[in-house]
Amino acid sequence: MHLTVDKATATQWAEQAQKTLQTAQKLCTNAQSSLHATTYQLTSHLPEILENAGDLYDSLRRQYEMITRIVEALRRSTRDQLLTRLQKQHSILLTPALVNLEEIVSQLSKTPVPSFLIESSENEESGIVGDSGSENKTLADFISTDSINLLKRNIDIYTANSIKIRQFLDKKLQESILDPVHDVIAKKYNKIVNLYDEIMPLQLDIKSVTTNVSPFDSNNWIGTLLKENASLENELVSILEMLTNHYDQCTQGVQVFKSGNSSGVNLEVLQNDAMELPEVLKELNTVYDIIVNNEARAQKFLNSNSPKIDTLISLILEQLDFYRMFKSKSIPEFMAIFTACEEILMKSPDSSEQVQTPIERFTDTVNQLVYHYTQFLNVYKSKYLLELHHEQYTYPRKFLAKLTKFLNEELYQLQVDERERRKAWLSKNGEFIPKEFKLQGEHNQPIISQIITEGLEDIQKEGEEAEHNIAQEKDLIDLIRSMRDLDERRY
Repeated sequence: MHLTVDKATATQWAEQAQKTLQTAQKLCTNAQSSLHATTYQLTSHLPEILENAGDLYDSLRRQYEMITRIVEALRRSTRDQLLTRLQKQHSILLTPALVNLEEIVSQLSKTPVPSFLIESSENEESGIVGDSGSENKTLADFISTDSINLLKRNIDIYTANSIKIRQFLDKKLQESILDPVHDVIAKKYNKIVNLYDEIMPLQLDIKSVTTNVSPFDSNNWIGTLLKENASLENELVSILEMLTNHYDQCTQGVQVFKSGNSSGVNLEVLQNDAMELPEVLKELNTVYDIIVNNEARAQKFLNSNSPKIDTLISLILEQLDFYRMFKSKSIPEFMAIFTACEEILMKSPDSSEQVQTPIERFTDTVNQLVYHYTQFLNVYKSKYLLELHHEQYTYPRKFLAKLTKFLNEELYQLQVDERERRKAWLSKNGEFIPKEFKLQGEHNQPIISQIITEGLEDIQKEGEEAEHNIAQEKDLIDLIRSMRDLDERRY
């Protein structure tokens, strides 16, 4: 079939092709801008804010871990190593020691000391008459109760102040350190972690796209949209190239008609291309609409995720500011308070050395008193009374018996033997010795004219005094027996 085309028709085709090409170029320019905007939002802007959020989150996590370690160290130092230690020392060391002191003092106050056990000068100073009928004292009268009461008052004062300081320090720890960590730091950190976990899939999608790694999820929406846009961009280029080529052919056809030789142009192809221009333009509009719609979808996607990211970043920045304030103000202030309280609680009132705590020093003092008073009681009951009876009665009797035996037996026999020896010597040798020579002879022997003893008064009295001493010894023996019976009943 032969197609008849004149110059006017070719010119019309060329004008139509030019108009269509210009329209296509505008659409392609707009489409390219839309593609670039979508690509920037999904591959540059969104990754940047996600990276910023990730960096801030990592910084927050490190700061949170550091703060929790510091707070736990403060909690252990305050409660476990100081407050609990002092509380345990008070309940385990000091309180039992004070109970023991009360018990031994009570035992001393119940242990009688008859007046005959006290030296006469002590009796006179205290107004006690040295007879068994006088009012008796107890062992508690011979200890320094004023010193004990002063020690107890000091302990009570320290204990009351220590309790107040410990309560203040514990309250300060709770209110300025632990509560903010629990009520603010920990809760908001958990909220941030949950929010961060919500955007984690988005980060994985972005990472799979920006690092050219296959998506972890085959339904990666971002990757699918970008691939679709890449295909649409190629289709735009293809349509634009086709329209440009058609316009060039039409222009060439017009030039051929002007030269008068149309044999070099395929007019049938030009006609078919000219007839398809509306469909091509329609297809181009369709591609453009899809690209614009993808941009809208991407923007909608950003709009739906940006608030979460913005909220996350805002919360992290807010928390980082709070962390800085907490580290620069709350922690140093508490540490200063802790140091001051620790110095007061741990410094002994009578020593600058920090070897022992005041509670330990008080406990040592109380235990020393308990030991001394216990020994005092035990020695009094089990040793002193027996020793007193031995020194006052048993040994003097033994001494007097030995002295009597010596005077009446051994010394007398010595004198008799010496007299007989001298007599025999004079009988044998006396006639040969002039009387002028010094010699004692049998009638001038050493003799005992007087014996003076001391310390035997309690067994040498006579009359009423003897009866008094006998009664006093009986009272002492009864006291020894009562002490022994008391110990037997106790055990």
